[in-house]
Amino acid sequence: MGLDRFFEVISCGDAVPHKKPDGRHVLACIEQLGATPKTTAMIGDSENDISAAIDAGVRSVWINRSGAERPTSIDGVPEITNLTQLFEMLEDL
Repeated sequence: MGLDRFFEVISCGDAVPHKKPDGRHVLACIEQLGATPKTTAMIGDSENDISAAIDAGVRSVWINRSGAERPTSIDGVPEITNLTQLFEMLEDL
């Protein structure tokens, strides 16, 4: 698709030893970027995404495009329904 030019790091689940919701997957990406969990926010669209962020100690935002019921395991995580809301949300994190 040619989208890789927009990203500094791409990490696919089949290329890492630790799968989400294990936070080590997220931490490996953060390390590749030269960032820290404290300076990172993860936007995820699944319970596994958000659970991995929580496990890694990273702030997170759940993007719920389908109007799904919120899993209890991610209570307290900010929720958006579309990416246009993301910029506002990131200011509050």
